[in-house]
Amino acid sequence: MTISHDDGRAFEELLGENLDVLYRSALRLCGGREADAEDLLQEAVLKAFRRFDQLRDPQAGLGWMLTILTRTHLNAVRSRRRRAETLMGDYDDGAFEQALMEWQPLPS
Repeated sequence: MTISHDDGRAFEELLGENLDVLYRSALRLCGGREADAEDLLQEAVLKAFRRFDQLRDPQAGLGWMLTILTRTHLNAVRSRRRRAETLMGDYDDGAFEQALMEWQPLPS
């Protein structure tokens, strides 16, 4: 897919008009963690830019971008859950209990 100069400008305008709403939504989805919200927003904006030619109605741009943001977040949550399930299966019961007692969340 090739984005024309006009498409790039149109996307920039759409993003500029809605960036505050998108950031606040990302922040809410990430539980107030600013760094995570910024990462989520960046990934969603990149996906939206790559698929900008699929936006049929420019008037629905905000809803379209919010859908991409929400789906990007849900996919990341699902991916983390799958990874966690895989990792938990690598321990026997004693080692898992020990690891659970020692576990501390990483700062985001």
